Amino acid sequence: MAIMKLKLGKGSSFVKSRLRHHPQEDDVWEVDFQPIPDDEKGEFWLGMVVDQVVGVELAHQELDAPPTVNDLARILAEAIQRPIVEGSRHRPSTILLRDDPQWKELLPHLQELGIEVVKTNMLPAWKEVAEDSGIEHAKQMRSFGPPKITQDTLLATMFPTIAEWVRRGGRIEIGDQGGCGFVVRAIDEGRLVFKDTEARTLDEAMTALERGIAEQVDNERGRDGGRSSDRCGHGQVRRSD
Repeated sequence: MAIMKLKLGKGSSFVKSRLRHHPQEDDVWEVDFQPIPDDEKGEFWLGMVVDQVVGVELAHQELDAPPTVNDLARILAEAIQRPIVEGSRHRPSTILLRDDPQWKELLPHLQELGIEVVKTNMLPAWKEVAEDSGIEHAKQMRSFGPPKITQDTLLATMFPTIAEWVRRGGRIEIGDQGGCGFVVRAIDEGRLVFKDTEARTLDEAMTALERGIAEQVDNERGRDGGRSSDRCGHGQVRRSD
C-alpha cells in the first residue's frame, strides 16, 4: 500500500505557525490508532491522544479505513488547539507513538515544534482509556449513524470557508451597527485579517465574510482601502500580516 503524502499549511489541519502559537508544557501524550471489531457496524479504527499522567482523552477519531499520516497530523492538531477536556491549549514536550513508516514524514515537523517523539509499543494510558470508555463511546457514536442535517451543517455547506476557518482556530465576529447594517471581522491569532462594514443584511454579511476569508486563505495580499465618509463608516479593510 502506497504511503499518503503529508499535507501541511494552508488547506490542512496541521499549520505549524498556529500550533507554535500555543505554549509548551512538560506533558507526555500517548497517540495511537487501533482496529476495533464491531459486530453491528463492522470494524473501524479508533484514534486517540491521551495524557499519560492524567489519563484523560484529549482528542479522538473514528475511521472506517486504516489511518494515514494526515489523520495523525489532524488528531495531534486537535489535541493541541481544541482538546476535549477543558484547560489550557498547549503543546506537549513528548509524544509516545508506535514505530510506523508512514508517520516518518511528520516527525521532523513535530521536532520543529519542540516536541520529542519516542517510538514505543508500550502505551499503557492509551490502552486503559480505550478499555475503560473509549471503545464503548466510539461504538455508541457509530450506532447513531451519519449525522442528520442541522443548522450547523447547513451553514457549513453554504459557507465552507468560514466553517473551515473556525474549525482551525480562526475567529469571526458579526455585529449590528445600530441600524446601519452589519460589521463583520475575521481574526487569526489576535490579528484582524478581514473587516467589512458594507453589508445591509445578515446574508450579505456572511457572504462578505466568506469572500474575505477565501482571499486571505488564498494568500492574496490585500491593499489598504479607504473608508467612505457616510454616517455608518462603511468600507472594507483587509490585512494579511
